Amino acid sequence: GWQERLTGRLPEAIDINAVDLAIECVPEQVSLKRKVLRDLAKRLPASTLIASNSSYFTPSMLSRFVDHPANYLHLHFHAPIHQATIVDVALGPETDRDWIPIVEAFAIRIGQKPIVQTVENPGYIFNWLLQATLKAALELVDRGVAKPHDIDLAWRTVTGMKSGPFAMMDLIGIDLIHQVLTASRWMGDESKTQRLIEILEPYVHSQRLGLKTGEGFYQYDSNATASSRRIDPGPESSTQ
Repeated sequence: GWQERLTGRLPEAIDINAVDLAIECVPEQVSLKRKVLRDLAKRLPASTLIASNSSYFTPSMLSRFVDHPANYLHLHFHAPIHQATIVDVALGPETDRDWIPIVEAFAIRIGQKPIVQTVENPGYIFNWLLQATLKAALELVDRGVAKPHDIDLAWRTVTGMKSGPFAMMDLIGIDLIHQVLTASRWMGDESKTQRLIEILEPYVHSQRLGLKTGEGFYQYDSNATASSRRIDPGPESSTQ
């Protein structure tokens, strides 16, 4: 049932030998993914394809936690999960390429358009582009250039998009953005990234995580639509 799935345990009712594909969807924390992947690898047949729904980690960063890296890849679904219709199919250096047509067919069967990537890249395609935008928005706040709602206003007005960078962070989950930035510090200027992380920390610590908690950079009513947002510039220490 749902409780077993939530805690990372396989329901006893499942015939382990009949599992062809197992997808882990736990939060973006290496320690947690390591535990779940090791448990899956131990309990499932060697022939089972194990996939991670990771937003940022590359397959080679996690494949060491499974017994058969040739049968491991990433299937990354996009938010909002009930609206987005693409899935990243990311293969690691050791992934058996024979899995490609099988996973493509699976993705199409569940209503997703597969984008196959055989060259590893953190964040795949869209999240790589999105991360650059979100980091740039946070840098403007860090430098005191503008506040979140003004940055979003500029973005929406010029691009014609419904949401600006900070509204996007609310949709994705500020805690997830915080996790991704924390994991990416080793890729560039650690001191600069740490300053961006510190902008998000008051929101994470107070559980103002965005749409899913009813409040983040914006506040949401019970129906929580884009038009129901109202301005919440956040702590003065992070916007001055």
